[in-house]
Amino acid sequence: RAFPEPTTRQVDFILADRSSDSFLWGNWGSPRLRSTGWSRRLVDRADLLLPLERVEPFDVVVVASGSGVLRLEVSGASVAAWALSDVPRELRVRVPARAWRVPLAVLTLAPGVSAEAWVASLSLVRVPEFGS
Repeated sequence: RAFPEPTTRQVDFILADRSSDSFLWGNWGSPRLRSTGWSRRLVDRADLLLPLERVEPFDVVVVASGSGVLRLEVSGASVAAWALSDVPRELRVRVPARAWRVPLAVLTLAPGVSAEAWVASLSLVRVPEFGS
């Protein structure tokens, strides 16, 4: 389960920490210390597998840096595209309940053409009025 308890408000995947490895699939680079902190390079499209018990809206928060554009898909549908900068910054989007799949949702991060993307963390935050 992505959320260990029904009352958990937020789940953080610290991508430099090997404890997140069991959720990662595809083209994630190894954790690497850069001048801006620990992160993983996206070699190409990379997935985060999220075991969910129910569908609900979530805010997806990605801390990333690089150049070019970083795209986010949930269950194959495009939900956001962000311009990256040299300095890590928080990128956030609210993803409606209909985008998620139970029992396993797939969140995909994909760098644009000629982009270089480094991801430090990814968080799922329950929408206050919906969460337990």
